[in-house]
Amino acid sequence: MLSNDGNVAICMRVEGIKHSKCYDGWIHHLHTPEEWVTGPQFRAAVRENPELAHKGDLHEEEWLRKIYDELDFSEETIYRIALQLGVTEDALRRMGAGYSKKRRAIAFPMYNANGEILGIRYRSVDGKYKYAEKGGHNGIFLAKDDSVATDNKKLIVVEGATDFATLKALGLNGVGRPDCQGGKQFIRDVLDAHPEIKEIDIIADCDEPGMNGAEDLASFLNCRHRIVVPPGGIKDLRQWYKTGELSSPEQLLERIQNAKLIQPMR
Repeated sequence: MLSNDGNVAICMRVEGIKHSKCYDGWIHHLHTPEEWVTGPQFRAAVRENPELAHKGDLHEEEWLRKIYDELDFSEETIYRIALQLGVTEDALRRMGAGYSKKRRAIAFPMYNANGEILGIRYRSVDGKYKYAEKGGHNGIFLAKDDSVATDNKKLIVVEGATDFATLKALGLNGVGRPDCQGGKQFIRDVLDAHPEIKEIDIIADCDEPGMNGAEDLASFLNCRHRIVVPPGGIKDLRQWYKTGELSSPEQLLERIQNAKLIQPMR
């Protein structure tokens, strides 16, 4: 997340001197903001559209819905995004992904547990820059027309929009966190709305922030859980999928089942 003047960033993965009280992440002061947010197309999009949307008298969800409805969802665009990310077109459609011509970035809607849109997460095409629509809020990634629970009444939680797209490409249900620290309360809301879910399976990124975030989520929810990372030092679920070593939902479910089951604290 970047401030309006480009001088301050909040990062959920890289620790800084101070933790933000309003957002899940660390505060970083940027001495050369334009160099940090590199890429001529990205800079041009910010320069040409300093205010890409104005709320006016619209309710926040209506305002975000208006921005969302202006995204490009054409077959050709979804095909190109799927090719770029290495996931399926169907997975992107199920999670409502599109392309923002104004932002020149892939766009993923974020929801609350009721499926109401809270924000839009953007990802530059090269994957180097990730940020959110100004004025929105972090939520969770959902496939609104699908169940959140697996067939055996578990909830799979992944980190990030592209890992969630990967989960859907594998044909599995679940939810996605906006980052390694966010979405905790919304996931609790999902569990409250689905009492049939008796266990959560957290697919963490294979690094220290990812593991810390998974353990923090498990502690916050205090329920039966397993924490799983990709094998062989592979960074995340999407990279595992792109290697071709993860080609079926059964492979992921087997790795989850082999992970240690942790009981809640009493």
